[in-house]
This record gives sequence, C-alpha cells and structure tokens, in this order.
Amino acid sequence: YLKLFVYKQWYQRRVAITAGGYSIKCPDDHQYSLLSNFAESSNHTIVFVKEGKSFQLLENDYTKTIEMQCHLSKLSQHQSIPLFLADVTSDLFHRQTIIT
Repeated sequence: YLKLFVYKQWYQRRVAITAGGYSIKCPDDHQYSLLSNFAESSNHTIVFVKEGKSFQLLENDYTKTIEMQCHLSKLSQHQSIPLFLADVTSDLFHRQTIIT
C-alpha cells in the first residue's frame, strides 16, 4: 500500500505541475519556491514565505529584474498571487513561442 500511496502522490504532483504551470519546492514549513515550466533558467524562482495567514514574496535576483518589476507592480495593486503567477506564466509563454 505504501508504494501505491507514493505513486499516487507523485502522480498528483505531476498533474498539478502540468496544470498549474509551476513546480513547487518546500525547503521548510513556511517557504515555497516556485519555478515556472516556462522559466528560462532554473535560477528564475519565485519564493513566497507564509507569515500568519498571508504570503510574502521574498526578493531575489530574479524578482529584481525589470521584467519582474512590471509583474510585481500588479501584485501590489491587485493583492492576488494567482493573478500575479498567471501574468508571469503568460509573459514567459509568449517569450518562448514568438516566431521570429
């Protein structure tokens, strides 16, 4: 039963990554590191820390880029992590699929 449970858990995680567009790592109980399926580099992570009932974005080299600053202004304006992640995903998708 343990093997079946582990497999189902792995499978559900793969489905969530595919459907949501982000792989999620949890280095500890309060930190969540997200990497878009369309990221240009494995260093392009978006890290959130859970503080009480809310999440705060941790600043890193990727979030300091000009491209991310535009997305972050929308996060501040709308206070919606799903909207922010959708905006980032859309931008990364379009960068990879533009035909030149």
